[in-house]
Amino acid sequence: MSFLDSLAATLQKFVTPVNVTFMLKAAGISVAIAVAALFFGTVLGVLGAAGRISKNKLVHGLATLYVEVIRGTPMMLQILFVTHFTQKKEPRQALQQILETTMNIW
Repeated sequence: MSFLDSLAATLQKFVTPVNVTFMLKAAGISVAIAVAALFFGTVLGVLGAAGRISKNKLVHGLATLYVEVIRGTPMMLQILFVTHFTQKKEPRQALQQILETTMNIW
């Protein structure tokens, strides 16, 4: 059996109508999340930039704090905080869940 025959046999096991439907729904959800993230990121970026050039010291200080915290914190740590505070889990459990999910993807 050649490599291509082996690959075709493996794909036939996983590419079923149910799996294709599931993957298309997942792709739609991924696109919706990406569009929402783009929108909210743009809004927060514009507000942060406007705050940074503001002459009001309070607004300037809050915008500077926001921008420096978000830019200075690794994304994985931000995900850990969001997971911890939205699901009321211990940080170790949240990190373990993130790592397990990441490893299951690969």
